[in-house]
Formats: sequence, structure tokens, C-alpha cells
Amino acid sequence: MMQRLPFIRLTVVLAAVLLWHGAIAGSASKPGGGTVVVTEPASVSTQQGFFREFALDHLRSGPAIVAVDKSDTVWVGLARSGKLARFSNGKLTLYPIGEHSRPVGVVPDDRPGSLPGTVWIAAAFDNKLVRYNYLTGDKQTIDLSASASWPFMLALAADGGIWFTQRAGNRIGRVDPESLEVRHYELPTPAAGPAGLAIDPTDGSVWFAAGTADRIGRLEPETGAVREYVMGEQATGMISGPAGVAVAPDGHVWFAKLEGMIGHIAPGADHIELIPVPEEARRPAGIAVGPQGDIWALALDGNCILRYRPKDNGFVVYRMPSGSVDRQPGVPPAARTSRPFGLAFDSQGNLWVSEQYTGKLAVLDLAAPTVEIVSPVGRVELADPPLSLRVLDRIAGVDSVEVKVDGRAVPVSEGRLMLDRTLPGVHTLTVTAVDAAGLSRVATTSFDYQPDRFAAISVVSGLKPLNSKGRDLQSEVLASLEQPRPNGGWQDAMLNAGERISRNATYFQGVDATILERLFAAVARNADRRIVVEILDFAPYFSQTEVSVRVGEWITWVYDPPTKGHRLSQKRHRLRIDGADVHPPVLEASGSFSYRFEKPGVFKILDELQPAALATVSVTEK
Repeated sequence: MMQRLPFIRLTVVLAAVLLWHGAIAGSASKPGGGTVVVTEPASVSTQQGFFREFALDHLRSGPAIVAVDKSDTVWVGLARSGKLARFSNGKLTLYPIGEHSRPVGVVPDDRPGSLPGTVWIAAAFDNKLVRYNYLTGDKQTIDLSASASWPFMLALAADGGIWFTQRAGNRIGRVDPESLEVRHYELPTPAAGPAGLAIDPTDGSVWFAAGTADRIGRLEPETGAVREYVMGEQATGMISGPAGVAVAPDGHVWFAKLEGMIGHIAPGADHIELIPVPEEARRPAGIAVGPQGDIWALALDGNCILRYRPKDNGFVVYRMPSGSVDRQPGVPPAARTSRPFGLAFDSQGNLWVSEQYTGKLAVLDLAAPTVEIVSPVGRVELADPPLSLRVLDRIAGVDSVEVKVDGRAVPVSEGRLMLDRTLPGVHTLTVTAVDAAGLSRVATTSFDYQPDRFAAISVVSGLKPLNSKGRDLQSEVLASLEQPRPNGGWQDAMLNAGERISRNATYFQGVDATILERLFAAVARNADRRIVVEILDFAPYFSQTEVSVRVGEWITWVYDPPTKGHRLSQKRHRLRIDGADVHPPVLEASGSFSYRFEKPGVFKILDELQPAALATVSVTEK
């Protein structure tokens, strides 16, 4: 019978659920000490959710516990096919563990200093623990058959110890990661059927669900002492009793109760709080604490995911994409549920769920796209700076990206942000990304648009003449702007160009004379004040060791050493501006860094990778 337990056909009517609810309405003392308090949820809602599903193996492969490691690789034990599934970056790999091993619990050991590629597996019906290295194929087995253990759930402690429940052995076990020696902790209640397991990150204590004894236990690792929180004298472990256990970062303990409850034990509390789940969420079992502190549970027969929000005492129900609700437990082909069983979150906050009756791995997209603006930032001199964004979405994919400057949509052409209708000065760039699940994220940055001569040339080149006079004027102005002026004198040329085009704006399509006037005025101010300092590999290490600017002006440091054929310099430079709260990047060949001085004073410019380098910047009021 034990070997058929997870898939046994049960015909017990769920009237037991209703009877159990009535027995504990309000609060009641339980044998063994402690109090059970029932808290009715304040709200219940249903949400569609965006899912993707991936077939792991054949329909009866029985995906069980799900684990996600630090690299966001998803691990699943395939209890019916004796394999370990690894899903990473869209690639699925199956590793044979043993035809009759029945792998259920899975936990990757990706602690710093641990052997890369190590995964621990609870081979339940084989009565073994397996330490498997998927990189080398090495497999170490710990035989527990002498104690008829039936290991089920695994948890990795901070010290590398592997804790596991023994459903048949009525014990909690710990494996030493170095010696592989096993220590068994006997439970005080006979036939308790420990199933779910979790470690309290605040003190290292081990919490477990005694599924057939209807209680939650806390094991003190140092002493082996066990405290039990009692809800009843016995349960079936299949349609009644606690199942999964999870511990939040703050030490709050949460568990799922098969009768249709979410349980909660606060740190230091001597009572259990039970919250009835929505009626359609039949047989909640797996449970996890989400990244935002919400509690997530899986309903085996309800074929859904539950999200419980402790802050407002409300439930949200997400129906699984495959399957439907079963009125009573069953097995395929009679069962209609996909039987969501194991769950785990990735680093972005997406929820991964195993489907035991479909052989699939499902993921619920809960994470909005990540958005990072690489360019433009800081000082911008071009009228069409490159727009470089890092917009990523792991599950649903990016559906749309909207770019605005100061709340106004700005055209993007050939990967460049068109600023021809943007006034010089400081602006806010906003990028909004929406994924196919409808989730959105906004990133903002600022840039200082200080157009130079090349920006003016770009703007004039982009004008659309309406007649021959416009074409002639455009050609004349471009020739003037492109004429070399080795001794400066750009200011008058820019002011003259801006005045001519603004006065004859009717020669061109859609010209805003005000913007043009201010553009060329800014170029005139900047044209002869564009300060570029070269970084050198030899003394005096800067092309200018003393520079004077006014408040609000920029200096650009450029490291552009001469090349030898196709070989670039391998040297690096890291500038430091004493008295300024800025952290310049390490500059390699062709690298540059710009900084705007916002306050008067004398600033030392140092190169942390070249101790002898020293320059000064004197900043005066405008």
C-alpha cells in the first residue's frame, strides 16, 4: 500500500471537510496544549494569470517537488519515471536516477564553497538519499532501507546539512555534508507521518508537518527536542492533516492543511491560526512564501494556485492552465486535475509549479520586465544619441516599450533618440516596458542635453525644405557649420546659422523657430567650451593638468592611446574626483567619462591606477 500512496484512488467523500470546519469554529483548546483559532478570510477573488507549460516527460512521469537554484535553474524530481529534470534557459535535460527510485524531494546545494553541480534527491520508494552531480555524473547513495524510512522532503541548512522527513520511519533525519553520516531524530508521536519540512532562517530550527498525527512540529537541532502544535489526534495524511510547510524570513511559519486551510504560527506564539481557503481550492498541499511576503499554496484537487495576502487577509485564486476541478481525489484517467504539487520561486518572482498528472512544469508570470537605461545618460551632445536599453522578461516576453522625454513621446529612429524638437537642458527620460502578461515596469533617468556643433549639423541636415530657397539655405548653412575653424570662432557661426533658419522657417516643413533659436544659442555657448582632457600613460598623465570651468559645465576625460596595428593598449585607468560624490568607471582603450561640476571650488583629479597622476579643476561661479 505504501508504494501506491501518492497515486492511490480515494473514495472518501469530502464531507469530512465540513465536519472539521464545524468542530473548530472560533477557538478551542487541543490535547497536548495550545489553541487553534480560525480566522475567516476578508476577501476572495479570481485572477486569470499568464502561464507557460513545458512537458518534462511522459504523462505519468509524476513531477514532484520543485526547486530553483541561485542561477534560476529549475529542478524537478520525476517520481514515476525515476529521473531528475533540469530546466535552464529554455533547455530541458533529464538525468536517470533509477528506474524504481521514485525521486520526490529535490534541493540543489549551490552554497559558496560547495561542489558545483551538486543536487540532493530523496528517492522515496527506494529508501535512499542521492547526492548527484549533474556536471560529472557522479552519484553517491545513502541507503536508508534498514530503517524503512521513505524519505520525502529535503531542506538545506546554512551549514550544508541536509534535513529530510521520513514518512514511514516517523523520524527527521540529517545528513552531514562531509562524512555523509545520518543522524535520526525520533518523533514523540507514533505514526506521525512527517511530510513537509522547512528550516527557520532566524534560528536554524526545523519545522515539519506531521501529516497523519494532525500537528506541526518544531525540532531543535542542538538538543533534538521536539515541540508539537496539536490540531487533532489523527488524520489520513491524504485528505486531512497538514502537508507542506514554509517559514518566512522573519520566522513566521505557514502550512497547508488538506481539509481546506492555510495555517500560521507566529514566532513565540503558543497557538495556531487557521484560515479557510476558498471552496474551489480543494486539498491545499504545497506551500511557499513569496518574495513580497504573500503566501502561495497549491490545491491538488482544486487545480489552482492560491495567493494569500496576510496584510489584508484576502485570497486570490489562479486556475491552472491544464485540467479542471475534481470533486474528490482520483487518479488518471478518471482525475481531471493536473494535480499541482511542487512550487518554487525564481529570483525575479515567477512561480514554478509541477503538474503530477500531466507530466508538465508550469510557470506563472508574476514578474514585470526588468528595464535598465544604458544610454542616453549624463551629458548628451548629439541631437540623435543612441538609445540603448536592457529590457528583459523571462516568461511572457516583452510586448511593448514606450519612450518619453519629460512625459512627451519622442521618436526613435534606427536605434537613436530623436531630440531635434527637444530644448537644451536637463531632461527626464522615461522608459515603460509591458510584457505579454500585462505587467509593466518603468525606469527613469536624467540627461543634460548640451548640443554641440555636430548636433546642429544633424538638425540642419534633417530639415525638409519646401522649395528651392529652403534647399539653397540648407546647403549654405551646412557648408558654414562644416567649415574648419582651428582657432575657434564657432559661437558667431552658430548664432548666425540659427538666426537665418529661424527667420526663414517657412521654407521648411514643421520647423519650430523657438526650438531652433534656443538650440543654436546653446550650441554657440558650448562650441568653444567643449573641454576634453586626454588620459595619458606617461607623465604628465593628463593632456591638461590645470583646467578652469564654470559651475554647470562639463569635462570629458578620454583614454584613447595610439594603437600598434590591430593591438590596443591593455592598460586601465580609474579616475577619482576628490570632493565629488561620483564613482567613475574603469576606463580602457577608447573609453571616456564626463562629469558636470555643480559647485565652485578646486578639485583634485587622481588616477587610482597611476599614483603619480594629478590634475586640478578650478570651478568658478557662473
